[in-house]
Order: sequence, then C-alpha cells, then structure tokens
Amino acid sequence: MTNNVRCIKPNENQAPGEWNSSSVIEQVKYLGLVANIEVRKAGFVYRREFAKFLSRYAILTKQTWPKWNGKVTDGVMHIVDTMHLDRREVQLGNTKVFIKSPESLHILEDMRLRKFDNYARIIQRAMKRFCAVRVYQKQREQATDILYGRKERNARSLDRDYVGDYCNLHQRPDLQRLIPRSEKTDFSSYLYKYDRRFRRQGRYFISTNQALYIIDEECVKVGSGGKSNSSAVQKNKQPDGYTIEYKIKRRIPLETINEIKMSEYRDNFFLICVNNDYATLLELSSKTEAVSIILKNYLKKTNRVLPITFGQGFDYAVKKQSWIGSGTRSVKFSHAATAALMNQIDPKKLRKGVDMPRDYDVKINRNTMTVMVSSGLPKQSRPNQTNAEKPRGLQFKSTNNSSRKPPTKPPRPLAAKPTKQKKLRALYDFQARSADELSFATDNELLLIDNSDETWWKAELDGKTGVVPSNYVELIV
Repeated sequence: MTNNVRCIKPNENQAPGEWNSSSVIEQVKYLGLVANIEVRKAGFVYRREFAKFLSRYAILTKQTWPKWNGKVTDGVMHIVDTMHLDRREVQLGNTKVFIKSPESLHILEDMRLRKFDNYARIIQRAMKRFCAVRVYQKQREQATDILYGRKERNARSLDRDYVGDYCNLHQRPDLQRLIPRSEKTDFSSYLYKYDRRFRRQGRYFISTNQALYIIDEECVKVGSGGKSNSSAVQKNKQPDGYTIEYKIKRRIPLETINEIKMSEYRDNFFLICVNNDYATLLELSSKTEAVSIILKNYLKKTNRVLPITFGQGFDYAVKKQSWIGSGTRSVKFSHAATAALMNQIDPKKLRKGVDMPRDYDVKINRNTMTVMVSSGLPKQSRPNQTNAEKPRGLQFKSTNNSSRKPPTKPPRPLAAKPTKQKKLRALYDFQARSADELSFATDNELLLIDNSDETWWKAELDGKTGVVPSNYVELIV
C-alpha cells in the first residue's frame, strides 16, 4: 500500500518551538487528514474513487461491462450486490468507496482474475479453431486420398468438417484420467463395437499417439464392491444408489496393429487387426477421419505404412473365452436391392455430431453377418472445396456500389416464453476453498443461476449462492 507523507508548517516565522494552532488545524482540514483518520478509526482498509473502482471491477457483471449506463454510484452498488458483499462492509463516501474487511476485497480480486482467465481461454480456443481450419482441410484431403478409388463415399460425410474431439474431453475429467498424461489425444468419439455374437454395444473410442482405447461406462452400485448394472447404462438411466464409472475394455498399442480392413461400399464399418490377438469390429460415422489419424500416428510411431485393404467382406478371429474358445467370424457386404433408407435409427436417439442414420440393413446368420448397403457416391468422389468451412470473422464481401439501399430491418422478435429454472446434478463431491464458492455432495441438485462462464457456474443450494466448477456438475431438465 502506498504511504503518503504530508508536511505541515507549525508557524510562518520558521522559528523552532513556536506552534500556531489555528494555522495547523487549517492545514490538517485542507489536506483531508481528518477524514483519513476517521476512516482508519472505523476500520476501512481499502478505499478507491468511484470511477476507478467501477473501471476495475466492471468485468464482473454483464450490466457494467463494457460500459455502465447510469450513475457511477449505482454501478458500484450493483457490483457489490451482484457479488453478494455485506452492505455493512461497504460504505460510500462523497467521492470514494470504502471496504472494511480484506476478505471482501479478496473476493472481488479472485472473481476478477477468474473472469480474465475465462475470457483468455475463450480467445485462445477461437484462435486455435481459426488456425486449425487449414489443418483440418489438409487432413480431410489426406483422408480422401486414402479412400479415393477404393471405397464408395457417403454424401453426408464427404464434405463435413473434421472436429477430432467429439467427446469434449476438456470437459470430461472422468475420461481424461484413464489416459496417461504422456500420451496426446488426437481423436475421440462415441461408436459401436460388435462382439462375437454381432451384438451392437456402445463404447467410447480414443486414439492417441501411442495406442487406441475402447472404454465402456458401467452403472455401479455404491458400496457393492464393483457390481454393475449394465441394463441401466443401455437405457441411459442412472438409478438411485448407483454411480457411473468408466473402464478401459481394451488398449491396443499402435505397434501391435498389422492391418485395417474396410469394405468397398458406403457403410461405416472398419476392422482393426492385431498381431497374435483377436480383431475388433467397429462402426463409426466419422470412420474416415479416425482411420486417417490412426495411419498418421502409426507412421510416426513405427516409421512404417499401416496396410489398409478394401473388399466385399472379411474374416477375423474373435476373443477367446475359457468355456467357448476362439473362433472366426465373417462379415459380407453387398449392394441393397433399392437405395431407400433401411433400418433407420430413430433420429431422437442419435448423438449430435456422432451418429448418422443407418442406410444399410444388417442380417445375422450364426457366424456370418451380411450388410446390405445402398449405393453411394462414386469411388472417385472428392470433397467440394466451395463448401469448406471458412474461419468466422473473415467472410467479407467487398462492393463498390455505394448507392445500394440499406437492407430492411428484421421483424422484432416475439417475447420469449417464461422458462423453468434449470437444475444441476452433482457428479462429484466439492469442498469450497473460498468465500464465493459453494460446497456440495454427489447427487445433490442445485439451481442454475448463470452459466455464461464456461468454467465456473453460479448456482444455489439450500438457500446459499456461489460458484461451482462446471465439470463437477451436469445439466438436467
């Protein structure tokens, strides 16, 4: 804190031992020392001019940022009320605001730093997305070269944008903890794995620079020692007394893969063959992107090109079981009689950005699965460059015609219907570490107040309000 020194002249004659009381009192009042002494006696440790206080902490609320429209004192009190500071800790003077306890000041400073950190992350993600456009376009061209002339293409996937992280791993600590920190994740998505009986099972698929991970989610009863309820997971429900856990079902090191097999048609199947081990049959709508990343990482890891074969079918070995033993399964592909959509999944059950309607029919006869596929685009199809995604903010359109009439204003939007307040369910226990945070336990239901900040949401529990980490809760209706 800055220390200011004031000099007071005891007399006008510059004589030692002479004290002019009236002159000294006038100087003390003129320098404002009386008000300073009263403020210090009252215990206020912080003071700042209204305009400077509002400028420093305006970022804490949407109403004051970037500019407050109103009286400066009203803006100061709006920040104080929004941050839930005790009115007894804050006093307004003629030109300055005074704060009594250091804890109140620490709350303002901590929230200010969090806001700046959140906005910095938003800018960083936008910049990374901007820089990644060309990278993903190049990756899409390389992926197209892999399938060019060898496999029919799907119109829905040929021109789509490559994302890479379809599971939002930066918001999924439960999945992140399964992957070693030494490995870099290049692709993640939800897909379907087929077992030895050709049963379709949902799994999480993560591809790193070292291995492939197939992860399952299980509904485990609390205190049961790991007893799971698989039917609850299939129904996408979490019964009372159960918690969802994620387990790695299989880890495939890249150097152990000897081949990838695909069909010549527009289906979403691909087979991963492993040296001296069983193969894994997968179904993924973004298979082209996933396979291209596997080939790239395999080349970097082993300095060899991973073989990929295309045909009208393939045979593969399934996992050996103690009471059954290993065996061989066959998958055959052929064109359907009509190009109409067959066996289409209910669109309401599709995962956004992950699943696509199945326009092929599957028939199972003991150890053989026959996939009837409708006709797709020719094998020589390539992405349409005109439909490639452009960076936001760069879609300018120049014109020299200054006489054009301005566009008509759009109609005013209708008044929004009142919506019910959203709720949050706690996924993990959280213990508050500062005065503005809110503690909660697993499965507690909180009322959502504000989720404009991506990392810390404002919520209410048992009449108490505070911020909670967004990756510790999930949004419920």
